[in-house]
Amino acid sequence: MPLTHLWFGLHGTLIDAAALADCTWRRSAALLAERYGGDLARWQAAGQRLRADWHAYHADLNFSGDDGMADYAEALYRVARAWFRLAQMPEPPPAVLRHLAHELPALAPLECPALYPDAAAVLPALAQAGYALGIVTHALAAQARAILAGSGAAGLFQAPIIGADTAGQFERDEAFLRLAAAQAQVAPAACAVIDAHLPALEHAARAGMMAVHLQRQPPAAVAVTAGPAVPALPDCYGLPALLAALTG
Repeated sequence: MPLTHLWFGLHGTLIDAAALADCTWRRSAALLAERYGGDLARWQAAGQRLRADWHAYHADLNFSGDDGMADYAEALYRVARAWFRLAQMPEPPPAVLRHLAHELPALAPLECPALYPDAAAVLPALAQAGYALGIVTHALAAQARAILAGSGAAGLFQAPIIGADTAGQFERDEAFLRLAAAQAQVAPAACAVIDAHLPALEHAARAGMMAVHLQRQPPAAVAVTAGPAVPALPDCYGLPALLAALTG
């Protein structure tokens, strides 16, 4: 079966997660100051404290459990509420906070270019070659679209953007990846998953998809429990040739 769809992970795969985080924290503070008033420095200081204690806001939550998406929403709510508490600003009503908790991650990245240079160079060539590009991420789908838009790459992705809220689960397991294929109305065998994180590749192999490890750190080859060694690349530059070789 011809390979038609390429599903990419986002953070650490196409997007420099550290650069994105630095920018989105700054943009979040600016957006909150614009909307709710108060000194920008106060919001920035709140963001620094929140970021330093990030894990404390969801340490007791289990995104992979039976109530994973409820816990995910709770984590977003806690973070939104903490912005106001730490900035010592009046807290909006809970309904407003819950909306803001989902809105802010979809607004802050819009001015945050964080696409790896190799991805910026290769993605247009893959789209031009006829591949439909999609995203499979544990981020919110709207957040993922904003991240791509902030890097000027949103128009390259014509296949669905599958986020945790799209799939109704946080873990990118076999069901998550099969949903991506189903939403694109293609068979899993027509899909490849390109990702920097091994668990997603293990599940891709089990789902009957091709798997490519975008391993931005050595070593240069890895094996997954689901099958034989998965081809690995240090960056996106070799991806067109590798896909041609694997499907030729």
